[in-house]
Amino acid sequence: MTNRVILCLETPPVLHEELLASSVRRLGDFIHALSNKPELDILCNVSAASQAERLATAINEKIGPVNVRSYSGPIAIALHGCISADEVAVVFPGIVPFLDVRQGMQMLERHLKFRTHYSYSDTAVPGFLFDIVSGDLFTDMPPEGMQQPTIEALRAFCFRNIQDVDIDLHYATPDLRAYRLRLDCLDARSADRALRVYRKYPDLVHEQLSDVVRSEADLCGRQPSYLEIELTTEQAVQPTVYPTTEKHSLDEEQASLILKSLRAFRLENDVTVCLGGRGDPFAYAGLDDFVAALSAIDVVKALYIETPGVGLTRSRLDSLVAAWNLSERSGGSQRSPSLMTLIVRLPSLKQAQYRRWMGVDRLNDVLSFLDSICANPVAINVCAEMIRLPENEEELDGFMKRFPADKVRPLIGKYSRFGDALPALDVVDLSPLNRDYCRHLAFDFFINAKGEMPVCRQKLSGGPTLRESDLLSVFESRRNLHLSWMKGEYESVLPQCASCDDWYFFNA
Repeated sequence: MTNRVILCLETPPVLHEELLASSVRRLGDFIHALSNKPELDILCNVSAASQAERLATAINEKIGPVNVRSYSGPIAIALHGCISADEVAVVFPGIVPFLDVRQGMQMLERHLKFRTHYSYSDTAVPGFLFDIVSGDLFTDMPPEGMQQPTIEALRAFCFRNIQDVDIDLHYATPDLRAYRLRLDCLDARSADRALRVYRKYPDLVHEQLSDVVRSEADLCGRQPSYLEIELTTEQAVQPTVYPTTEKHSLDEEQASLILKSLRAFRLENDVTVCLGGRGDPFAYAGLDDFVAALSAIDVVKALYIETPGVGLTRSRLDSLVAAWNLSERSGGSQRSPSLMTLIVRLPSLKQAQYRRWMGVDRLNDVLSFLDSICANPVAINVCAEMIRLPENEEELDGFMKRFPADKVRPLIGKYSRFGDALPALDVVDLSPLNRDYCRHLAFDFFINAKGEMPVCRQKLSGGPTLRESDLLSVFESRRNLHLSWMKGEYESVLPQCASCDDWYFFNA
């Protein structure tokens, strides 16, 4: 018997009226399918209070009375306060506009049959299923477990402690985790996608998702989630393991056109911007002004800056951080430094190897800068990245231990040939056996220092220019190329797609 149904609003969901109505309708169908009438609760973080009231009004009108409970702090403690030790609760992590009643009932029957502590599906696309929690989960829960801040963290804790927690992982088909689909309205992209899907498929169930993925060109998103901007190709190094080209820099008009295009993007807090490419952003004269302008654009979610770090000083970095914090967004809030990440390219810790691969004898300068960050940390995230090559394999362990991870985070990057522009130095082919779809074509967008917008991040030239078209128009015009890639029609995209080994890497 299910004693309680709890709708958890951990963050403020994006509530389109049609999706709210769908969520309540399907919730009513689920409750009607139960053998008893459970208690209804909305457990909301204080930041989601207004959304909780809208949801409660809709449930009261269509289903029946619902209790609204506000909480702050760990979700585990909040759930413990709602569920008695002898109760079983169905827990909805946010809004579930496509609740699959049949799949949900199957999961619930297994949970009750085997008296499981915690049941969830790790394959279901968010927006279709719920979690199930037995109150006795919290009876012997260690202090660490009670401090889990979110439902996702609580799931992970239970999974890590599977020797003490009875877990049932419900396998929902199709398994589409690689597509990063969310239809749970937890952010603007998820809600936008869910609304478009709902209007075409109002009665959609989970097993039908494969057909939707194969037929809907813009399901991954109508705007890129990762935008890489090559402000300049100038830099103080002459690398042989990273791509290079003749010197170019975006002019003032081109930079302005990028910012104008970004302001026209539809979804707020959605796009991660990377200032990288084949040069050093710190060699771009207008870097601070450009970063300040980015920080004021609501669509920008986070900022990455990739640099060889040669000649970079703490004062120069502090100036850039100040520019990121300078502008106010439309809501009046300033950017958090934690949303800015500096990535320093460091292919080797050996002097001779570094000189051969980077063309300059500046390893000590780069290490001195990173060590100064370790001694006096900055508010932003700082990473050092070593790409994996045959000749630095023995360095990887030492590199991972070279810096305190809480001050300078070590990253191991994949070597890329950029469409045969660089020699074949791969250590091993790690690409999956099944080529499903190109993550870069689905989510990424690249602008080079000439103002060109190439189709592929492996081929860093060509395409329409910033003066010819805006970013959104170009990105949307390429949605059908994404479907062609999924069908294996590589020639209709680019010839190098058939042999590419970088297609399965996510940037953000």
